[in-house]
Amino acid sequence: MSNSKNVWVSSTATILVIVCFFVSLFSRNLGEYSFDIVILFVLFVTFRKQAPWSWKKLYYDIGFYNWLYLFYFWILVTLLLNPPIQLQSFSYLPEFLWIPALPIFSRIFSLSRLDRYFAPAFAILTSLSMICIIAHYFLMPANSEYFGYPNRLQGTFSNINFLAHSYFLVFLLALGLFVAHLQNNEKGLASLLAVTVITVFIALLLTFTRTIWFSIILSIPILFFFANRKMALRVFLSLCLLFGAIFISDIGGARDRITNTLTTNPGDTIRLTLWQTSFKIFLDNPVVGVGYMNNKRDILMYLKKYGETNITTEFDTHSHNEILSFLAGTGIVGTLLYLGLFVLFFLLGVKTLNLTPKKEAVKRGLLLGAIVIQPAFLIAGLADNNFEIHAARNWLVISWAILIWLASEKEVSIKINKINGPTSK
Repeated sequence: MSNSKNVWVSSTATILVIVCFFVSLFSRNLGEYSFDIVILFVLFVTFRKQAPWSWKKLYYDIGFYNWLYLFYFWILVTLLLNPPIQLQSFSYLPEFLWIPALPIFSRIFSLSRLDRYFAPAFAILTSLSMICIIAHYFLMPANSEYFGYPNRLQGTFSNINFLAHSYFLVFLLALGLFVAHLQNNEKGLASLLAVTVITVFIALLLTFTRTIWFSIILSIPILFFFANRKMALRVFLSLCLLFGAIFISDIGGARDRITNTLTTNPGDTIRLTLWQTSFKIFLDNPVVGVGYMNNKRDILMYLKKYGETNITTEFDTHSHNEILSFLAGTGIVGTLLYLGLFVLFFLLGVKTLNLTPKKEAVKRGLLLGAIVIQPAFLIAGLADNNFEIHAARNWLVISWAILIWLASEKEVSIKINKINGPTSK
């Protein structure tokens, strides 16, 4: 590849990565469209032989793609085995086209020059967008209609939970970049990233999403455990003190938001009812479930069957727990396949992290964030169906693409029965 072609490819790839990250902050659709453009670009440069790989090497073998394909296949099986078969049920299948496209999408990182341009661009664009959203939050009149809690930060999403669950993953990526640059003594860029971390953190606090608050307390110490184990416990205790102070001072009604969880808040008693009902659906259909997302269809029938009357139309469409949703919809097999994806990608990331030196701050930072996203996403899904939130799933897919990219550079793979280090060329 000539130098001019190399510069054109790397520059375009870098711009596409930055644009993909930026537009995914605001819109699920824009994020998905950017994914499509990225995939088309990777295919184009591969076809033009302007990429450092051939068609045969386009898919880097991480060792468990078959697990991904089996997960997709099982979703189809659950729909076929649970009549009446509805066309609407099959409309969910195209949402999983990212599964075969994921290895192609991950190649964009290999083409780009993230070590020079990505971190400052990501920090500046994300910080500016967060500042605008937070400023809008303080300028707009209180909205007392949203589940009884006035003026929760919503941003450009139609649902506050969409923003909270997606920005939570952005926060972890930004935090990973900040820690990695701080460890590499790049104080100027670390300071810029610190602004990003703080602004996204404030935005998450202002969503008043309790699951995300709880996830923050558990996830940040996990990140520090991999970055600096001595700091992990101190960070955890500091977070407990911070949220304890927020609780005691009752900033923005935070105390009521938390204590109502433990008392009689209608939204929370409804959640308990939905969790119990979803588990009853699973017990009646333990192996295959009632079909992916069909539990939404059947949950009303079960609620009527057991005489539950405290469900409103805002809550009766899903179980508000991703694991229970998969148990009811895809049975124990589908749930194990779902959880296995996070375990495999987590192991892939940890193995790759051990081979990534501190001087590669961008790669190590993205790796730290992507690793922690795996358990964090599961924690955040304990009180909501975050895998069904497109914006949040977009960022999860980005984290998987990051892990595949860095694993390919270090030639790491995870076999189902064996964990391999660097593979032979």
